[in-house]
Parts: sequence; structure tokens; C-alpha cells
Amino acid sequence: MLPGSYSQAYEKFVKKLLLLRSTIDTRNLDLVASQKNFKIVQKIFQTSITHLSDEGLDPATSSRWRSLQTEIYRAFKLLEVEMMFVLSSKQSTTQQQRLKSIDDRLSQLIGYCELIRKS
Repeated sequence: MLPGSYSQAYEKFVKKLLLLRSTIDTRNLDLVASQKNFKIVQKIFQTSITHLSDEGLDPATSSRWRSLQTEIYRAFKLLEVEMMFVLSSKQSTTQQQRLKSIDDRLSQLIGYCELIRKS
């Protein structure tokens, strides 16, 4: 079982991911708000999520946590790239494709965090 502080960190991260998702709506895109919310998510990721360690976790929990933490890190780095692309895209079709990719990444990240919180 994960310590409460871990669950709180992931819960906070998920809330900000959901807020980011709400600003990345293909029908009503607000690039300024999206960029601002992404910076908030990025800061939480860097200060709360990446600093967690498996010290003190039992071996079974530690192994599962490390696997999911690696996937979260990978998905977040891909989200960063997608955000750069959507902010620099000029064509609407390209932007729509990137927004779909961002939504998929957000879903992945939220799913990974929920799996960790249930561990």
C-alpha cells in the first residue's frame, strides 16, 4: 500500500490534468489558458511526482509503482512535445490532430495515476 502523501500527490496531479483537459477542447480551444494550465501541471509533475521514490515500499508494491511511474514519466514527456506542437501549429487540421493526441495522453496519465492510487 502506498503512503497517504503519495496518494495526495497523484490526486493533485490528476485534478490539474483534468483542468488542463477542460481547456483543451477542440470546439472551444483557449490556447492562453491551456498554456497556463500546462505550466501548472508541469510544475506539479516536477515538484511532486518525479521526487517520489520507492523507498520504504514493500517489494511487490515497489515493483508495480516503479513500472507505473516510468509510464507516467514517458507519457508526460510525450505530452510536453504534443503541447509544443499544438502551440506552434498553424493549420487547423494539424491542431485538431495534436489536440486529439493531447487528449489521449491526458487519458493515459489519468489512468496510470488512478492505478497507482488503487495500489
